[in-house]
Amino acid sequence: MDQILAKNIEELIKLFYGNLNHDTALTWFNDYFNLIGFNVKEEKFNKEIGFDLYSLDNNDLLLFRLDSLNSMIKNNSHLFGVINNKNIGNNKWYKDKYLDFKNEIKFSEEYCEKQLNNDIMNFFYTVEEINNFKLKYMS
Repeated sequence: MDQILAKNIEELIKLFYGNLNHDTALTWFNDYFNLIGFNVKEEKFNKEIGFDLYSLDNNDLLLFRLDSLNSMIKNNSHLFGVINNKNIGNNKWYKDKYLDFKNEIKFSEEYCEKQLNNDIMNFFYTVEEINNFKLKYMS
């Protein structure tokens, strides 16, 4: 903890770009969907409500967007019961450093295109939402 708090934002941004594999999430989704035989180009996701349920052989698959999680739980409490979110950034030991990091980091057009223009993002988000992400995050 102290190592992170001791670093200035510029050092953290260098660590972000230099020490992280930024393809991990995309690779994970592609590998997982291939493994279970789920084709994001053929299936449709309910982008309006941010979650959908799929029948796969003898199993059901619930997919949801994290940015829709609270709404999904609230509007479907009859399915999920009461769930308390314990992962609240404003309650974390690193909250101030994280907010500063978010305010300072800038993403190149190339980086945003790679992260936002792919089959997984197109499956979960509308073109308008993706374009809004680009406007929000690009330098």
